[in-house]
Amino acid sequence: MRQMHRVLGSTDLIEGSIGIVGNLGTGVYDLFYEPIEGLMDADRSFLSGLKSGTRSMGSKTIGGTAGQVPVLIPLLHYNPPHQNCP
Repeated sequence: MRQMHRVLGSTDLIEGSIGIVGNLGTGVYDLFYEPIEGLMDADRSFLSGLKSGTRSMGSKTIGGTAGQVPVLIPLLHYNPPHQNCP
């Protein structure tokens, strides 16, 4: 039971990392997919697709990272009890 906080902390770290990677992956996918979709669609152009893909990548990168920072910061500043002794 004394090690339970380590298990829970590592779960938060894994979930945070997966969230960041997932958002980055979706953003990169949109960056390439949207311009190609713009070329294939008669109502859109390559530039509008590029604009949409760039906006998606930026928002998912910033939003995904900002959403996970509050979870990851406390884990990075963890001080084991033996380090607090003088």
